[in-house]
Amino acid sequence: VSQSRYVATESVQFTYEDHFDSKKVILPGLLLKPDHPPPWNLVLLASNCAGLDDRFWTKIGPDLLKRNFAVIFLDAYTPRGFRSACENQFNYKFVQRIADPKAVISQLRTDNRFRKIALGGHSVGAIVSFLAAFKQSSTYVSSDKTVDYDAFFAVAPSCEISFRESALGNPLLVIVGEKDDWTLPGPCIRSEERRVGKECVST
Repeated sequence: VSQSRYVATESVQFTYEDHFDSKKVILPGLLLKPDHPPPWNLVLLASNCAGLDDRFWTKIGPDLLKRNFAVIFLDAYTPRGFRSACENQFNYKFVQRIADPKAVISQLRTDNRFRKIALGGHSVGAIVSFLAAFKQSSTYVSSDKTVDYDAFFAVAPSCEISFRESALGNPLLVIVGEKDDWTLPGPCIRSEERRVGKECVST
């Protein structure tokens, strides 16, 4: 991510104990600041498999800034020794996909510059947001289970993997393409049907 394309930026980092690898992990991020003083509403973006080369970031970041949101690009790959998960998405383990955003929100809630905080992403980043939206995800982390994001959005997630309990912590927006042959909409529709207990119609 090139900082030069944005007017006001700040390097941030989040530290927690990664119990899957039994070590402390430091997740770096880049905060993009709106052109007005805080407090701000914030969108935390998890990356797709391309990591720091996530093109979704470069498209949605400026749009969110125009709408007066602050934005954080979160780098979960570099601290773990790889830059991309496109060749092997299991490099970024599902336990870590759940634990990372939960650890980050616990720390973001201590920063009084931020009001409402949403988590979102595309593809692999969408899976991160999709999983984090379920209430049961909090049982898999050691951080404070009472804090959460105010909203979640997932663009082209793979919804095949979910939780036994279908209840959400807060609102989740899932955006899928009917003709997308990579991240099929069917599993996401079935996930919502399971949650609401009735058939859903895609629009």
